[in-house]
Amino acid sequence: MNDAIHESDKMRVTLVPFKIREEATIPRRPWLMTGLLLRKQVAAMIAAGGVGKSVLTLTIALHLCAGRDFGPWRCAGGKRYRVGVLSAEEDEDELDRRLHAIAAHYGFTDEDAENLFIYAADALPVLAEAGRNGIVKETAIAQKVAEHARQEKLDVIILDPLAEIVQIPENDNGSMKAACAILRQIARRLDIGILLTHHVRKGGVTPGDVDAARGASSLIGLVRTACTLVPMATDEAAALDLDPDEAAGIFRADDGKANYSAMRGRAFWFRLKSVALANGTGDAHDIDADDCGVPVAWVPRNALGEKSIQQIHEILDLIEKGIPGNGDRYGFKKSGGSARWVGYVLTREWDWTTAQATDVIDAWRKSGLLYEDTFMASKSRGPKLGVFVNPAKKPSGSMPW
Repeated sequence: MNDAIHESDKMRVTLVPFKIREEATIPRRPWLMTGLLLRKQVAAMIAAGGVGKSVLTLTIALHLCAGRDFGPWRCAGGKRYRVGVLSAEEDEDELDRRLHAIAAHYGFTDEDAENLFIYAADALPVLAEAGRNGIVKETAIAQKVAEHARQEKLDVIILDPLAEIVQIPENDNGSMKAACAILRQIARRLDIGILLTHHVRKGGVTPGDVDAARGASSLIGLVRTACTLVPMATDEAAALDLDPDEAAGIFRADDGKANYSAMRGRAFWFRLKSVALANGTGDAHDIDADDCGVPVAWVPRNALGEKSIQQIHEILDLIEKGIPGNGDRYGFKKSGGSARWVGYVLTREWDWTTAQATDVIDAWRKSGLLYEDTFMASKSRGPKLGVFVNPAKKPSGSMPW
């Protein structure tokens, strides 16, 4: 404690008056991939196991190496960046399988691959660990990882997953904060961006809810950008008018934290496409060639797929509340005045076309999210048919829809 006080006494603190300056002279934020990765900062990608976060980060890595945009993320300046991947779960052969599948699908070249580096370790690469006294410290491995990054002039390091590269009491906020601070210090020392993956807690996850991250909540406080990856739920597929087979392998990415950019408030979708490798023998007695799932951008058939869960909640609440002024229920029929048609809520609030609203209302009715029943009309005071919202079909923490 005395040492800490002594060191703080040496710090200089000055008070500088604020001055309006030419905005053109203000340095731009050091984005590597806009909306996802910044220099000197840590970003998190949060998802349950098996969704596709590992292969998604590898796909992001190769796009960075090639200076190409990917999905909702833009490669800053269109520059080629040098990326290091540290995977604690997959060996080099499995990484090769996935990277070759990604390269084959997207047409990446040897020139692109020259900017990608894989950290190889003969033991679990722990970067931060808690000692017997509970104090979390940077390990010798972390120092080697940083030194290699400095030698190869890396711009980005991908760490997959967090739970394997830090050995701490995961539910302890102090330990988690200290471990993530070590990663952030590495990012700042090297002037790089760090992208880490992390698992969610048991139970369901609402898209965009970064607080669903497993363990201590201080993780979210230390990262500067975070997104969730959530597989398409059965009811969600029905609402988007997809059958279960079509929905398999589709997942959504939602902003959960964006300290330095506006939250986009919409979902971005990906589908895992099976890509076969040319490593089979063709012999009937041998095993077939390997195949890997490669994430590709997926566009829903209707405009609903771009809306966040919160936006869906808000629109359903307006439908359930009824027509402003009298509280009468909306109807499925477009006759009798456009203001009474339930799709009018979508055209009014979301500035959609009638065709877009019709597609979504039809899908919601088909899925059972919206249904028709009787209510007492305000003028006639008699029973009429109107639209109701089925609360069991609404978005929730356990099922996204």
